[in-house]
Amino acid sequence: MRVTYREYDTSDWHAVVNLNLRAADQEELKAATGGSVFAALCASLEASDETWVIEMGDEIVGVFGVSDLGTVGIPWFVCTDKLFESNDGRAGFAYGSREIIRGWKVKYPFLTNCVAKDHTVARRWLRWLGFSFTAGERFLSDPSVPFIQFYMEGDREVQPCAIQ
Repeated sequence: MRVTYREYDTSDWHAVVNLNLRAADQEELKAATGGSVFAALCASLEASDETWVIEMGDEIVGVFGVSDLGTVGIPWFVCTDKLFESNDGRAGFAYGSREIIRGWKVKYPFLTNCVAKDHTVARRWLRWLGFSFTAGERFLSDPSVPFIQFYMEGDREVQPCAIQ
């Protein structure tokens, strides 16, 4: 089934906050925030400057966005297992997400966030997108779950300073 992307609309809220997320995404959200998956999704939606939903047919199977901290973009992503059940889903997601990241690289000089160290599927996808990882671990809300920071330099052209 074909994967499509579209901008999030507030009418998607109910479907998004009730997604049956992958177990690894649920665990990561809880460990990062110390709260519920529902609360973490609500906070992510509220903080995002740009949010997208991923659909297969008429069903939302994932959501991602970026929070704007001025010159830094904080990307995030969660999805259901259904997105990866077919080759079309995996390929459509991979190449579509790469295009979105290309746009964010132009908008933000720096993209960064953290991923659970044990979330190997997410780390492999981030590396494929072109993100790098810092050395060392950090702990967010759950002191037993290590996270690794990922980052990417943007593609903005630097404008020369005018010297008076």
